[in-house]
Amino acid sequence: MSSLPSYQGGTHNSIHNLQTDELIWLERIATHLRGLQFGAIQIVVHNGQIVQIEKTERHRYDVHDAMPAYKEKGATTHAKRKR
Repeated sequence: MSSLPSYQGGTHNSIHNLQTDELIWLERIATHLRGLQFGAIQIVVHNGQIVQIEKTERHRYDVHDAMPAYKEKGATTHAKRKR
């Protein structure tokens, strides 16, 4: 847990004063954050207690980098419609 920063200021306690269950939730949140490049972490709370962590991860791809054959055929970025 030493990798998590403590909050300095206000009336918040430092990480060293947290209860065991709070430290467990912080570790769970940190686990979801590791390796996340694009996306969101949502923490669901009921009656003042964390009950769920939701992770939405986004992957972005450039169609030209993902499909080299696309370039070779001379395709354009916009498909032509049949009229």
